[in-house]
Amino acid sequence: MKTQTKLNLMRAGGVTSTLGPLATAVAINHETYFASREAGWSLTLGGIIAVILVAIAVAGKAGQVLGGNVKVFGIIWGMSILLEPIILNLQFLSGLLFFGACGNKLIFAPQVKKLEARLGYETGANVMKEALNGRT
Repeated sequence: MKTQTKLNLMRAGGVTSTLGPLATAVAINHETYFASREAGWSLTLGGIIAVILVAIAVAGKAGQVLGGNVKVFGIIWGMSILLEPIILNLQFLSGLLFFGACGNKLIFAPQVKKLEARLGYETGANVMKEALNGRT
């Protein structure tokens, strides 16, 4: 198996181990979180907004997009309304995220580091080989 494929599988495993316990708890307690039609819609909308905010943060554009405090506090207020069923059980759910993240840190993160290092060495070796072949 190629190193890049292994690296991608390890990253996917890390995300799965982090979010898996949370997703399982929400699925098991489905009746609690989606008790009414409005709760289902608010959780869906809140989840979409959360994904967009995470993508903005990952892209490093949070300061440019969100701007000042008024927008940030407005988003926090809106998210708290939309995600109210989840917020009511935040202590339990955040504990699940914590244990999932610990599992990721212990199981997948070291393997990802090793594979990233190996991939970097392989890429560097290939570049050097091509450079030397071009000279001769």
